Amino acid sequence: MTHSIAPYLKNVFDPNASELENALARVAYLESLIGQSDIEKQLTKDNAEMASQVQALHDKMRFQEGKYNAQCLITEQKQETNNRLISKAQKDGETISCQKRELEQLGALLVRKK
Repeated sequence: MTHSIAPYLKNVFDPNASELENALARVAYLESLIGQSDIEKQLTKDNAEMASQVQALHDKMRFQEGKYNAQCLITEQKQETNNRLISKAQKDGETISCQKRELEQLGALLVRKK
């Protein structure tokens, strides 16, 4: 055989079989190769689709992770701001208490001087 498929058919030959049986064996062998090729093609296609899905999920996960990190940062900054405001309110409360005492003392002095 001088065809390009000849190397594939060298193993498909039985010297005890008829020419027709050998031809049918070669056809069956070629059909199995074609079937394997189709299966391989489908598996390659499925693999590419799965790889695409994995990449899409990976991208989505990275996006969600970014959103989560941003939310954590916002929560942390919010807590720090709340703590600063509470601290300032406590200091202002102390200042007001001191000023109130001073006003009471000044009021008492004014009453005594009258």
